[in-house]
Amino acid sequence: MEIGESPSPRKPVSPYLIASGVIVVLALVAFVAVRYMNAGGRSSNGDNGLGGNLIQSEELPETEPQTMGVLVERDDNMIIVSPADSIRIMAPGSNQAGEPKMEADYVGDKVEVVISNETMIYQDVTPMNMENADKDVQQVLELSTIDVISPESVITVWGRKNGDRIVADVVLFLSPFQ
Repeated sequence: MEIGESPSPRKPVSPYLIASGVIVVLALVAFVAVRYMNAGGRSSNGDNGLGGNLIQSEELPETEPQTMGVLVERDDNMIIVSPADSIRIMAPGSNQAGEPKMEADYVGDKVEVVISNETMIYQDVTPMNMENADKDVQQVLELSTIDVISPESVITVWGRKNGDRIVADVVLFLSPFQ
């Protein structure tokens, strides 16, 4: 009579299935959280991140902008924009001291934007306050010039690509630290 090896006891599969399920749920929660947090800045769909909607001004093109980001440099009629897919401007609370600060999630290389005599430049002067945080707000723009654009302004550009540059048709800027 021959005695064969008995098979080793089989390990339960349920801990692996539970761990896999937890990982999938955590990934889904992280995805939803990132989408929610990225809605904190003004987006092209009109969400101002405060609970209400920002109703886009009629002066702006209906098309998607060529680039959006933060102004890093200006040279005569050319501005350099560092593209970002989300920008957060944080003002210190009433009980906190300090300067307001900006955080941005930069994407890609800096973009040269050429401003011509035909370029329409608008400054976003929409009043934002906590009393109206949950209401729809109409975007308010003022016609402006390139000389008013300050460092760290948030820039949105509509135009046409010409090689490595964008020739701007419309430039919208928001200077949060003025």
